[in-house]
Amino acid sequence: MHEGVTDEDISMSSCPYGDPSTPVLETYPGDPIVIRLIDGAHEEQHAFNINEMSWRKEITDPVSPIVQEQTIGISEAFNIRIDEHYDAGDYLYYFGGIDDLWLGLWGIIRAHKCRQKHLLPLCNINKPVPKPHCPPKGAVIRKFEIAAIQTNIEYNRYGDHDPEGMVFVPLDMPHKPSNRVSLSPQFLKFCPQCSSGVNVGYNKEEQTAAPRKCIKYL
Repeated sequence: MHEGVTDEDISMSSCPYGDPSTPVLETYPGDPIVIRLIDGAHEEQHAFNINEMSWRKEITDPVSPIVQEQTIGISEAFNIRIDEHYDAGDYLYYFGGIDDLWLGLWGIIRAHKCRQKHLLPLCNINKPVPKPHCPPKGAVIRKFEIAAIQTNIEYNRYGDHDPEGMVFVPLDMPHKPSNRVSLSPQFLKFCPQCSSGVNVGYNKEEQTAAPRKCIKYL
C-alpha cells in the first residue's frame, strides 16, 4: 500500500497519492500483453492476479483452460499472454495474499484511451475505442443483491476464530453492516473505470460502498 495511508479504500488510488513505485505497465486497448513472471527470491508460493483480465493457462496451447490467476513458487517462471479484449482504464495486478498486498506486491496496468507520445501502439491506433461494458439489446440480465456483514467466524473446533470476520450474505438477511467494502469477481467482464471494485490508479469513479450504502456493478 502507499506508505502512511489511513483511508484503506483509496490506498491504491493515484489521484491523491500518485502512482506506486512498482512498474506501471502501459498499453492501448486491443494491443496484446505479454508478462514474464519469475519468482527467484521466496520459498513460499504466491498467486499472481490481474483484475478483469484473463489468459490461457498454457501460452502455446490455444485450447488450454482460461485462468485469471497464476500460482508461482521459488525458481519458477511463467509466460502470460493476454489477447482478450480490455477497455481503457487502470487495472490492478497483484499477488493475492493479504500480506503480499500490504508488503507492496501490486501495481497498475494502464490502458490509455488516447495516443501517448512515449508509447507506440502495437495495433492500429485509429480503431474505435469500445464503449464500457453494457448488456446488449435483448440480453438476459441476472441481478444479485448481496450485503457484506461483520460476524464472528469460527475456523475449527479448537477455538480459532475471527471476531470481526466479514462474509457476503443475501441482502434481505438481518445483519450488522461492515466497514467500507467492494466486490471484484473473477471471469466477469466489466468497465475498469467504474465496476472493478477497486479504487486503483486514476480511475475516477468511487468503487466501494460505505456502511449502510449500496453500489451497483455492471
